[in-house]
Amino acid sequence: MEHRAGSLSFSHIVMQCAEEGSQFAEINAFEKAYAEKNKQWTNETAKAKHDEMVAKKNEYLKELSKEYPEVTPLDEMSITDQDAGHNIYCDACTWEEARLQQLDDQLVAERTAREATQNYL
Repeated sequence: MEHRAGSLSFSHIVMQCAEEGSQFAEINAFEKAYAEKNKQWTNETAKAKHDEMVAKKNEYLKELSKEYPEVTPLDEMSITDQDAGHNIYCDACTWEEARLQQLDDQLVAERTAREATQNYL
């Protein structure tokens, strides 16, 4: 799938989302990478994957809400499982897609390192 984040790697976008306070950084990063601000998706596969992730996130939050008073808003619940977003992301994506994302991140890091070296020289 083609993403719209330019030279930023997916893992870099995940880190940005986490730094912004996202409790589901991988899901938010996926949206940032594959959809424009007006929710125009790069393709239907990306949109379907994101919809699946959001549904799984909502299921997770619904289950978690049982541990809180009924009036507690979902966004105020503490996500104690720090891998929840990552696990949901991995469940929605196939192993091959996740591996391709890792390779893409590796290539971006290598290209950035080469450019930094060339600019230094």
